[in-house]
Amino acid sequence: MKTLETNRLILRQYLAEDYKDVYEYASNPLVGPNAGWSVHESEEETKKLIEMFISEDEAWAIVLKDTNKMIGSIGAHKRNSGIMFDFKQREIGYVLNPSFWGNGYITEAIGEVIRFLFEEQKLDLITVGHFDFNERSQKVIVRNGFRYSHNKMAILPLIGKEYNTLVYVMTKDMYYAKYNFLKMIDDRFSVRNFSDKNITKEELDSILNSGRIAPTAVNFQPQKIIVVKDPDLLEKLNTATKTYFNAKTILVVCHDKNLSWHRKSDNKDHGIIDASIVATYMMLTATSLGIGSCYVSSFKDAVVRETLNIPENYEVNCLLPIGYIPNDVIPSESHFNRKDIKDIVFYDSIK
Repeated sequence: MKTLETNRLILRQYLAEDYKDVYEYASNPLVGPNAGWSVHESEEETKKLIEMFISEDEAWAIVLKDTNKMIGSIGAHKRNSGIMFDFKQREIGYVLNPSFWGNGYITEAIGEVIRFLFEEQKLDLITVGHFDFNERSQKVIVRNGFRYSHNKMAILPLIGKEYNTLVYVMTKDMYYAKYNFLKMIDDRFSVRNFSDKNITKEELDSILNSGRIAPTAVNFQPQKIIVVKDPDLLEKLNTATKTYFNAKTILVVCHDKNLSWHRKSDNKDHGIIDASIVATYMMLTATSLGIGSCYVSSFKDAVVRETLNIPENYEVNCLLPIGYIPNDVIPSESHFNRKDIKDIVFYDSIK
């Protein structure tokens, strides 16, 4: 098996000397029954299992980069799922030392194996399953983007018992749809110079619909979106902000304070958050259509209100100029100035 790496893990071929680390979890009753084999009673039993893994060459040992400890296994097995027989496919299986549960290691390992199988091995289909009583494994599978397909009853040769297995699938189209979405997020940038060409009605409708279906607190849907296309009104908005960048369309994103949810403990108005989510949905939809946008929060509120006859109970949250991106427009240097993940993400408490 080709050695794979993630931020925290190395996925490598099994070695005979891994038996002590494997026995550490293989002898744990929390592991074997969930993985389809009996609890190991001796290191000799574990050595035989490793010999099988090495011989089959379908599984990686999961190793922590920082300690070089082997903490689990993940395999890509040549088994037909019983569906899509003509497809090039593999079945993923995995196991993890319970001492390392809850750290996202298996999710991380599965993500890299999925990438490898689709991008490098050119598979059409990946399947994965869990026994009907293994809810923990179900959460991992769903979190990695697999979709439920069917149930099957199977006798497991290592323990000689029949179990009901829930089977999940991921096709290459599903994978690349997710990949393209993540790439789109990475590629999007704030556009500060728009083309003179107007976007189409169909494109505008798609953007607005994404703002309609965006999630809001308690689903109260307080968002109000004003589409400004009239040249005279656009010129008046130019006196409220110098940052609409000659866009032919501006979406003014507001929320109705009488409709938004207010947190009971301190009366915090979540309409501001709702409107930000709505704006984000519309920006990403615009990006998917090849349309640029810029989130503008620097504006003269009184001028915007007067220009667009905005009632007092509406709060103006942002202006969203949108339009086609000229060929010579590129992201600003500041776009690439991003903080390290360790400076913005904390686990369990701020340390």
